[in-house]
Amino acid sequence: MMKLNFNYFIAYLIFLCSIVACDEPPELPVGPSISFNSIAFREGSNNRDSLILKIDFEDGDGDLGLDRNETDTRFKEFFFITDTGERIPFYDDRVIRFGAPNQPPHDFVNWISDVDWDGDEVVDTVRIEFNENFYNIFVDFFYRSDTNGDGDIDDDTDYIKIDFNEIFGGQGGFGLNGRFFPLNTSDNERPLRGTLTYKMVNAFKLSPIFRDNILKIDVQIQDRALNRSNIIQTNDFNLQP
Repeated sequence: MMKLNFNYFIAYLIFLCSIVACDEPPELPVGPSISFNSIAFREGSNNRDSLILKIDFEDGDGDLGLDRNETDTRFKEFFFITDTGERIPFYDDRVIRFGAPNQPPHDFVNWISDVDWDGDEVVDTVRIEFNENFYNIFVDFFYRSDTNGDGDIDDDTDYIKIDFNEIFGGQGGFGLNGRFFPLNTSDNERPLRGTLTYKMVNAFKLSPIFRDNILKIDVQIQDRALNRSNIIQTNDFNLQP
């Protein structure tokens, strides 16, 4: 079991879900489809603001969700990089160690240190590559701004993507992507429809940073077959309590 020496989440991610399993299956694509339901900001105590996003979904075979202790290597948190550039799911002696020539500088994106390889602790720094498929919900934040300086904010070109890495010190992995639990509790494939509630409880106060901004979010989900849904946008919102 890997023990990471850094934390790359900026939020505690909480999922609730209401599901309708169809007894008489409708004709639905096997890939997921989503639509916007609602978004709400809740200012909390002890630096715990909450942003609560609800999306409606449907999926033709119900293969949505990842277990906490996922064993499928397609969904590993990261892959190790070998001296030939191969991405492998488990550590072996081919993995590049820090100090090898022609490698990126030490950072939290390309390297990991002090890991436990199945109970055998190895104090070392080795090359990794984060696996985007570790997540199954993908969230991008945008704020509205007068990008062309004409004093008018009137279309999608006046939204700028928020780079959380830059805001919070350049440590890799900051973001609000996450993973939700398996939604199909049956042993059989079946179409599913429902509402997924994605509650982002922040480990810092978002409101002082973005209180005066108009925000919106792009959202996409992915099923176990790595099919991506459509991308949806929320309504504009702000972080006023």
